[in-house]
Amino acid sequence: MDPQIVSFPSKLFNEMTAALDGAIAAAVDADVRDRIDTARRLVVSASVTATETTTGGLAPWQIIKIKTYIARNIERSLSNDELAALARLSTSYFCKTFRTSFNETPQQYVLSRRIENACLLMLETPDTLADIAYACGFTDQAHLSRQFRRTMGTSPHAWRRHFSKDNTLGVLA
Repeated sequence: MDPQIVSFPSKLFNEMTAALDGAIAAAVDADVRDRIDTARRLVVSASVTATETTTGGLAPWQIIKIKTYIARNIERSLSNDELAALARLSTSYFCKTFRTSFNETPQQYVLSRRIENACLLMLETPDTLADIAYACGFTDQAHLSRQFRRTMGTSPHAWRRHFSKDNTLGVLA
């Protein structure tokens, strides 16, 4: 069977949960956060057995626990040791099984969630890039800018201008 077809459900699942993780982090109202978190858990519980039972990967309960923990603690420094302890695995084995399940390292996954959260905050709030950087777990605005440019291919400021509600022409500056 075509590997792209086989991996599609897993990729779709990861995109859906990542979007919900970002929405949870960006939500200001606690009630809205709780409702989004409930929706996210439903998506995870419905999808995890069908898409994430990769041989040699994390167990479904570990995936749920790790994703939820990362979403709720994205503003903090998250070490592989800390995440491995949540999954009740040694750090080296956790990193191996995480990569098998997610096709990226734990720190790459955390960085992706931070960039997604930064994008949401840039669209939804008038906060400065420095405030957004701290809210998303970056050490400072320069750290956000470096990682954002590597990931997105443009600066956060240019990205924000391009996708802002006021930019009716859609010009990437």
